[in-house]
Amino acid sequence: MVRRTFIAILLLMLNGTAAGAESATRLVFGSFESVQNATNWASRLSLRLNSNIQAEPFERDDAIWYRVVSEQLSGVEMARLSQAAD
Repeated sequence: MVRRTFIAILLLMLNGTAAGAESATRLVFGSFESVQNATNWASRLSLRLNSNIQAEPFERDDAIWYRVVSEQLSGVEMARLSQAAD
C-alpha cells in the first residue's frame, strides 16, 4: 500500500560549512513505495505550484522509496511555495 503524506515538511539542508554560509531549505510533499506514484504526484504538484518538484529515491527499511521534494529554495522562495502549498 502506498503511503502519502500531504503535509509539506520543511527540511533544512546546509549548503556549506563555511562561516556565514546560508542554509537552503526544501519542502517534502510525500514519500511513496512506487516510483510511478511519486513521479505522478511530483508532476501534479509541479504544474499546480509552478515550481520544480521531483521524486528522489531513498532507502527505508531495506527497500527503495521515493520522496517528492522541491528544489533547494531561498527564504523568499520557501515562503512563496509554502504559502502556495497550504
